[in-house]
Amino acid sequence: MARIFIEPARIKKDSATLPEDDAKKLLRVLRMKPGDSITLFDGVCEYSGIIKSLNQKSAEIAITGSFENAKDSRLHVLLGQGAPKSEKLEYVVQKAVELGAAEIAPVILERSVKRPDAADAEKKLSRLRKIAVEASRQSGRVSVPEISCFMDLPMFVERARCFDLKIIFYEGEKTRGLRQILHHAGAVNSVAVLVGPEGGFTDDEVLEAEAAGFVAVGLGPRILRTETAGLAAMSIIQYELGDMD
Repeated sequence: MARIFIEPARIKKDSATLPEDDAKKLLRVLRMKPGDSITLFDGVCEYSGIIKSLNQKSAEIAITGSFENAKDSRLHVLLGQGAPKSEKLEYVVQKAVELGAAEIAPVILERSVKRPDAADAEKKLSRLRKIAVEASRQSGRVSVPEISCFMDLPMFVERARCFDLKIIFYEGEKTRGLRQILHHAGAVNSVAVLVGPEGGFTDDEVLEAEAAGFVAVGLGPRILRTETAGLAAMSIIQYELGDMD
């Protein structure tokens, strides 16, 4: 069955209107027609519906039911991804959404790629948010994770200040692993994860994060690529503390 994200303002009681792009997708890609069933989600609820009318410009949907969905993780995970090249960041966003991340923040660090200017940053963020919507649709999520603006390290540690558990993955940490930290974490409802860029963290960045309450941990004997590290960590954290049990 087709599953489409819809802005909440487009839902009016027992009906909804889809915009031109979605209408074209239903017509040209999914080959749907009036009378077909469809599922909508708006970031809060999921809706069952029937297509009432459909053309190149819009689609009218009759809402037949609404319900909560249990496919969002009970654990609030903020992934701070040291900004890599664009295609790697897009991959991380897509997969982190599938794994249940609640927020994803691209973080500009000393060894990151060059900070984008304002216009380029807005263009990149717009694309990342579209990827997050599509990944939410594909994975059956009701909520769409927040894709934050590009941050520097002080901004990120401030955003994570009130999280129950804060972790920075550092290849220089050889004695303390993720399993050890998670096994002794106790009751945790929120986790902030910080992953370095392609060049890794500087020692000063690790010290700054630790001063803000982050715990430096390793991810085993092998050095993982930046686009692998955060996703591996997300999987392990969700298995231990979240909903992948």
